Amino acid sequence: NWMKTNLIKSNLFKNYNIKTLPYIININQNTVIKKNKKNKKNKKIILLFSATSSVNYRKGFNYLVDAVNKYLDRNKFILYVIGDKPKLFNNVKIEKKFFGNIKSQSALKKIYSSSDIFVLPSIAESFGQVFIEAGSIGLPCICFKDTACTEIIKHKINGYSAKFKSSSDLAFGINWCRKNLLNSKSKNNIVNMTYKNFSSDKVIEKYIRYYQEVFSN
Repeated sequence: NWMKTNLIKSNLFKNYNIKTLPYIININQNTVIKKNKKNKKNKKIILLFSATSSVNYRKGFNYLVDAVNKYLDRNKFILYVIGDKPKLFNNVKIEKKFFGNIKSQSALKKIYSSSDIFVLPSIAESFGQVFIEAGSIGLPCICFKDTACTEIIKHKINGYSAKFKSSSDLAFGINWCRKNLLNSKSKNNIVNMTYKNFSSDKVIEKYIRYYQEVFSN
């Protein structure tokens, strides 16, 4: 949408008919996996961070470290990390587990499903496909404002958009999601919202309609 806005403003493309169509991603509806019954209400909340280039500063892992170490109750949270190991991983002062790069889709789904909140405080993101993957499992997601992630994450609906580069608001968002979006109704709403906006069959319909419109003209 940011690209579309700038194209509309440009002298070269401002008179063209410009549309945005999301990526086509295979999402199965109603993919929420029920938690084990032995997980009690007072269990620790599992935060999930995933990035194939998490060693890169732009993925914002340093803001998550500050949020955890300075603003969260460390007795209430566990951190899961998949993908590349962040340079500051050992600096996180809570229970944590690093899974590395997961090649099996079933194994990846199990990790997503065992988690409670997905957190990726990227400071430069063109879209954020991992947010869709997390949303398809029913995880509330937390991102920074002023990035393209907010085209997926709607504030206090399917997650929380924290103030840009604010570790304190990132921590506030984690606590807000913990209190408001971890019930089964909210998780099902997140799945349905993700499916409606980004599932392959829904998006393909938009592509077909657009091609038909172009050909008819």
